Amino acid sequence: HMKLDTIKLRNQLRSMVAVAAVVLVAGAPAAFAAVDVTGENATTGSGSTNDNTYDVTDDVTVDVTNDSTVDNPIDLTIETGSNDVRRNTTVDSIAGGDIDVEGEFVNELNSGDFDLSLDELGDVSGDFTNDTTGSNSANDNTLDVNRTLDVTLDNTADINNDITADLDSGNNNVTDNTTVGDFETGDVDFMVNVENTTNASGSNFTMPSFGNMDVDGDFTNDTTGSNSTNTNTVTVDDTVTLDVTNDSTVDNTLTVDGNSGNNNVNDNTTVGDVSTGSQSYNFTFTNVLN
Repeated sequence: HMKLDTIKLRNQLRSMVAVAAVVLVAGAPAAFAAVDVTGENATTGSGSTNDNTYDVTDDVTVDVTNDSTVDNPIDLTIETGSNDVRRNTTVDSIAGGDIDVEGEFVNELNSGDFDLSLDELGDVSGDFTNDTTGSNSANDNTLDVNRTLDVTLDNTADINNDITADLDSGNNNVTDNTTVGDFETGDVDFMVNVENTTNASGSNFTMPSFGNMDVDGDFTNDTTGSNSTNTNTVTVDDTVTLDVTNDSTVDNTLTVDGNSGNNNVNDNTTVGDVSTGSQSYNFTFTNVLN
């Protein structure tokens, strides 16, 4: 008298990989410092040359490189079949073991925050005076401001998901028995969900507002000499360069071999109902890149 009880084999696969780069570049209180310059040429001699020259250079360079690689090799073999039931007088109903596999893989690469806090640029102010200058003299006040912001963000992500599953509840041998009840092989259920997200960092930037920057010039030429040259000049050159490069490679490979059949039920005197287990496969791949 023999009976195989149902065995349910449940495999849960969980894999979560997160590689995040958090980059904070903040000016305090602005990306470029404020410039406030005062210059004066006063009581200059005849035929003299008088220069006040101010050169301000402010260079900010931000270079961020994220290079991430994830390999998920999964090789799964589950077998509840290959049972041998033979040469029995009486065998009760036979139910093979079910196979239930659930897999979830979540890969997030280069998904950190890139916060470039450049709410505004520093103000520029020049207060220049040429007062009581000599005849035929040259009197110059010059402010030259050159400010450069160069931001480079390079994200590289490489994801390899290689999933192989061999699931077998079949290949059973039921032979040479006198009386056998119902015979049923186990069900095979396979569900895998793969989510890949790459290079989300750098998707949001707060760029500086040039409209919020004030450039003020207070220029005075007072009591200048005959044939004299009196000049007041403010030049502001602000350059912001943003270079973002995202490179993603995702390779999803899924190979599943499922079997609930290929059973040998022969040379029995009486056998009840014979049925093979159902097979269900559900898999989802979601890729959100760059």
